[in-house]
Amino acid sequence: MSKTMPAHDHQITDFQQHQRAFTQWIRHPNTAPIPDQIESRRMQTYRDLIFNNVSSFIEHTYPITQAMLPSETWAMLIDNFFKYGQCDSPYYYDISLHFREFLNQEPQEEFKNKGVEDTEYKKTSNLIQQTHHCYPWLKELLQYEWMALYVDMTETLWLDDTFGSKPVPEPTLLKFKMLNKDIPITLKTTCWVLAYQYPVHTWSQDNAPARPEIAPTCLLIFRNQDFQMRVFSLHPLWAYLIELIQTKTACTIHHLIQQLSIATQYTEKASRTEVKALIKWLLSINLFHIQADSLI
Repeated sequence: MSKTMPAHDHQITDFQQHQRAFTQWIRHPNTAPIPDQIESRRMQTYRDLIFNNVSSFIEHTYPITQAMLPSETWAMLIDNFFKYGQCDSPYYYDISLHFREFLNQEPQEEFKNKGVEDTEYKKTSNLIQQTHHCYPWLKELLQYEWMALYVDMTETLWLDDTFGSKPVPEPTLLKFKMLNKDIPITLKTTCWVLAYQYPVHTWSQDNAPARPEIAPTCLLIFRNQDFQMRVFSLHPLWAYLIELIQTKTACTIHHLIQQLSIATQYTEKASRTEVKALIKWLLSINLFHIQADSLI
């Protein structure tokens, strides 16, 4: 038994070395030696297949980013990600996340201890820094476009309104009760409140501004019952209140009014008016979870 172990270990080491040589050539075909006993034609075919798969996942997730960047810059970013990016997840859909992280990380943090030659490190580092300098909206647009994939893949529940055996209240009466009782506030599903310096939600492949201007924006994002991502622009105060609703256990109307008064120095009357306006709006987009017990 002991006599066969060294040979077995040696075989594993040989395989690992061959595998490393294989992946190194896939990433760096112009500098890495081609693995032994493999035709260059076959290696190139395999590399093209992997590169095209990686590119397609990225382009599918970030079509607006691709449209707004010069084609040469976009191609160089994907090429550098393919060479030096690290994908730790086994899921294909995470390739897009790793691409975003690759572009957003500090170059020194991303490439140190990766075995990247100094000259190549400088080229890649300079490319990423220069791209962010020329296109300061890039980080926010990447994050916003990635949210579409994230919201689609995330498991979320949708709570139906619960009236039990009781009749559904007439809408006007329902709204009156909702706005005049200190009831617990619950949303029907998980929401994301995001803040951007640029109005990225207004951009598209066909409507990409030549010179994007700063316009601070708060957004509410969630997936509706039809599994479609909904995006709404929010006033910053409403963004703050919705964050409170989602983060505080058993959040009530009274608590929202109290916290809004503290944060803004509004009078209690002004805060109550603002909170009621928010609740009316949440009811209008079917995001407010109504429970019969809370209306008794």
